[in-house]
Amino acid sequence: MRHAVRPGRAVSARLRYVSETRWVDDVDALDDLVAQVAACDAYALDTEFHTERTYWPRLALVQIAWPGGIALIDPLAVDIAPIGALLGGSGTMVAHAADQDLAILERACGVGPSSLFDTQVAAGFCGHGTPSLGALVEKLLGSVSPRETASPTGPTDRSAPANAITRPPTSSTCSRSGHAS
Repeated sequence: MRHAVRPGRAVSARLRYVSETRWVDDVDALDDLVAQVAACDAYALDTEFHTERTYWPRLALVQIAWPGGIALIDPLAVDIAPIGALLGGSGTMVAHAADQDLAILERACGVGPSSLFDTQVAAGFCGHGTPSLGALVEKLLGSVSPRETASPTGPTDRSAPANAITRPPTSSTCSRSGHAS
């Protein structure tokens, strides 16, 4: 890893270069986003989805981060198939516990990533078992993820809560995903 962070060091100092979070809900904005992120060597991608009363998980949100930006894509407003060009490109998708994300992305985009780095799998190879992302961040960086503290009963369920399908999203919905404005 090029820029290792020592445990307990403030993460926010490393993220100062990130611009404002973009909300993507139309084809032109999605095409622009895909073109911009495709130029990067690596990008992080995560999905939120709803699984109640549905055979296939219903995609509720796609989150992409890359050096200099973060985007939240509303798959209820725009077809995310163009993300397939990003997934099939030369950049490496970074995800945590990517199994469900991969299945949903392949169904929605028709392709999976050509290169993938799964942080949960990497943690296992490094002797950390298969921790949640929040537990891994806390252990390695000394920082608690907002997602891990979202529920008084413990970590938030991996699938999006029922109100994540409701549009427009509320500040409460965004804060559970760690993306409060």
